[in-house]
Amino acid sequence: MGLKPLHVKGNKVLCETPLSPKEWVKDKLEEDFESLDEELQDYTKILLVFMNENRVLMLRHLLEKKIQP
Repeated sequence: MGLKPLHVKGNKVLCETPLSPKEWVKDKLEEDFESLDEELQDYTKILLVFMNENRVLMLRHLLEKKIQP
């Protein structure tokens, strides 16, 4: 058994990929990459929100209003 880097989010292991291609299992890799793809799509949505200056300004305004008593 070789090294297997773990891709972890919180306490959940998203993906465990052996470094040696000889140990790769095609079905497992496809499943792991699908899970990572879903995570990346979520992060992309969040980043797209912050790429719009007006949205950032609105968020800042809302946060300032919430902080003030």
